[in-house]
Amino acid sequence: MMDVDRLKRAAEERTLSRSELASVVTEIDAGARGPYLLSLLGVVARARPPHAEELLLRFLDHPEHPDVTSWVLHALALQWRRFDLVAGRVRTALAGPADPWDVRSTAATVAAAMYRAGGADDLLAHLVRDVEGAASRIELRLAVEPLVDALGIGRPAGGLTELADEALRVGRQRLAEHVRAPVSGGDHQRGDV
Repeated sequence: MMDVDRLKRAAEERTLSRSELASVVTEIDAGARGPYLLSLLGVVARARPPHAEELLLRFLDHPEHPDVTSWVLHALALQWRRFDLVAGRVRTALAGPADPWDVRSTAATVAAAMYRAGGADDLLAHLVRDVEGAASRIELRLAVEPLVDALGIGRPAGGLTELADEALRVGRQRLAEHVRAPVSGGDHQRGDV
């Protein structure tokens, strides 16, 4: 196995050689798995060589290792701000329970960032539905954070229930406002990020 920590430092310091990067890609292509694969992908993400997006996108849907999918979603969207590359995957993860919880959770966090950056209202609608459908306090706590983040609202006095109520109120209000907004050439409509 490679000394991945050293390679990550070299990538961050911009001293990673082409041959070292090629060796990392070879290890990935040879079928690296689990934490080792994540570490190797971390080297690529830090180095950001040409065509790195294509390499990371190969792991955007990694059903046998959802932690890899979550990491790639995070890296491409939240570190690189490449919402265009992950928008479809985020919507798929938010649409239903086919993905494991950690992928859906990361997708919700990414959806919040996408919405703040001018994303489409369907992202906000997904986040609102996640809070509405929370079946336990734990689910509610995990669902409300991305919604609060997307809306950029302050935290009201009180606990989780009050926060969820306020987030739902503001989220529903914004969704209703966007439905009522007239569509004309001069109006600014939210983009389809």
